[in-house]
Amino acid sequence: MVRSLVSLLPIVVILWANVSSASVTFSGTQYNAPGNGGTVSADLNRDGWPDVAVAGDWAGQPVVAVLLATSSGQFGAETNYSLPPNGFSDASNVLAADFNKDGALDLIISRRSAPQLNVLWNNGDGTFRKGPTINLGQKPSSFDLGDFNHDGLLDVATLECNFSYPLACSVNVYLGKGSAIFVKSQVVHLKSAVADHLMVADLNGDSNPDIVISRGTQLVIFWGQSAGTLASPSYLTPKDNDDVESFAIADFNNDGKLDLVIDTGTRLSSFMGCLSGSMWIYKNTGGNKFSLVGSLRGGCSFLHRIDMNGDLNQDLIFENGDPNGGFFGGILGNGDETFRALQSQSFPNQGGGSVYVRDLNLDSRDDYIVADALGGLTVALQTGGFKNCAPPNSAKLAAKICTPATGSTSASPLLVRAAGNSPVGIVQLQVWVDGVKKAVKWHDELAIKLALPSGTHRVAVIATDKYMGTAKSSVTVTVP
Repeated sequence: MVRSLVSLLPIVVILWANVSSASVTFSGTQYNAPGNGGTVSADLNRDGWPDVAVAGDWAGQPVVAVLLATSSGQFGAETNYSLPPNGFSDASNVLAADFNKDGALDLIISRRSAPQLNVLWNNGDGTFRKGPTINLGQKPSSFDLGDFNHDGLLDVATLECNFSYPLACSVNVYLGKGSAIFVKSQVVHLKSAVADHLMVADLNGDSNPDIVISRGTQLVIFWGQSAGTLASPSYLTPKDNDDVESFAIADFNNDGKLDLVIDTGTRLSSFMGCLSGSMWIYKNTGGNKFSLVGSLRGGCSFLHRIDMNGDLNQDLIFENGDPNGGFFGGILGNGDETFRALQSQSFPNQGGGSVYVRDLNLDSRDDYIVADALGGLTVALQTGGFKNCAPPNSAKLAAKICTPATGSTSASPLLVRAAGNSPVGIVQLQVWVDGVKKAVKWHDELAIKLALPSGTHRVAVIATDKYMGTAKSSVTVTVP
């Protein structure tokens, strides 16, 4: 692109990524961990390295295993923390967040067989003690966190189901009052009893967390409002009219808006597995609307967002969760809402289980962890993708600009490479030039080119934490 010679012309933003191919390879290490539960990575002892927590069953008891990082992407032996007994070994999903404002990340765990969430308080060093039990209306099928009413306190969104006849499910919002005290503020009863998964994300970019759930043959989006309430939902129904098995949320076309990929499948019965299906790609067109732009062969799998070759285009990992006869693979994204080569032989774990994606060794490339039902934990570090901008460590919320250096002189278009990090992770990066927002990149790495006019400019990158808070880094650069 020709550099502008007139200072009053607008700045042009060019999304930049590596255009050559990079191999998709990961190096896997096995650890012991409880089976049958969820996984999260967060800096639990604030030493700058992301740690791992796994919820599950150990010797017939519900526990959470914590594996603290010992170095770059390496972890020590697990320490198991027991959960309150309820007659079942039923620890399900686990999330990490600071509920009592002491600067340390606590753990919140759902139970499959009881209408409750359990909290483990962090002692500040990555060890934990028993915390409160949060009573729910029904058993939680899925849950997530967000600050729905913008009061600086984390809230909880749950998908709760009564699995005895008659079947019934509901979406619930519990507003946080501090110290893991939550008050139910809204209940949305669902017409269909088949509801499986819930995620929180700001899909329309209004800074209010939205709630996305899978329900029968539809994906349902409940739009968040500033007071912490939910507006009337939108519905996406893939053309095959099969059940929604899972979904992934990411910016698959690099336009700064979150898109959706929905995985569907034909269930043999309400209690048996999935037979066949497809993956359906929906583009975020703004105004609370999505348009179907394509589909992929496949289906019957759990989807997870990942950049598995470091080109800063979002890809997909898929797996079916069966540790015995499971499959595990990935699909490369082109950055324009289309996908290409199937990758199925480069992943250390070929079974199934709970997957969590994060840069574990701070080399700018996405890694992943898998906890399977047989009591094994795989930590898979990416070894074949491009490197962009090594992020700051995870001890605190921070943004980092790798290029350009402050005070430097650089020709236009100006390449900006940046990253962010925090104890729980970064969901979005923004680029501002001279006080004006110029680009939005979801996730924790970005590389863009800016066509700048001659003169001295202040370039800032803002990193947004997964749950709340931002950090900024700025440089001054002169364009001749």
